[in-house]
Amino acid sequence: MEQHVAKASKKSPLAVWTLVIMLLLFSLVGQGKASASDSIITATVTVNPLVVSVFAPSTVLVGRPFTVKASIENRGESKIEQAVATINLPDGLELAKPKAEQTLGVIPPHRRKTAVWPIRATEGSEYVISVSVSGQYDGVAIIEESTAAFTVSEDAPPWWRRFLQWIFG
Repeated sequence: MEQHVAKASKKSPLAVWTLVIMLLLFSLVGQGKASASDSIITATVTVNPLVVSVFAPSTVLVGRPFTVKASIENRGESKIEQAVATINLPDGLELAKPKAEQTLGVIPPHRRKTAVWPIRATEGSEYVISVSVSGQYDGVAIIEESTAAFTVSEDAPPWWRRFLQWIFG
């Protein structure tokens, strides 16, 4: 009986996952749950190295512009190509500049890029926005999404602010 041995480097999570999948497939072949031609099984696993974090103020006022930022990090060993970040806004929020999609291009290994969107709220409420980032990692399409929650408050009319100032000094 032929033995199959694979070595995985600590630096490459992809190699570790490939080894795990290969061992799983070998065990399935032995149980008749998978087939292999000439006792060779090939498995390719791509671990998504993309990490997206979204930042927004916790509270904003209706009609006043604010900024949403996304930090996009490549934790992989290869570059991410054709990276694009897209913000998804619910009703009640609008872009101050009309471009929801931003081209990030290439994100080198262990580097990060930032996308920024100026936003304006048209009505008060609690909102959740999301940012999705897609790209190519070693020729494989990848996508990752993250969200941020915040509250939009109605701005008090000037007469109300003056009244409160008069009462509370």
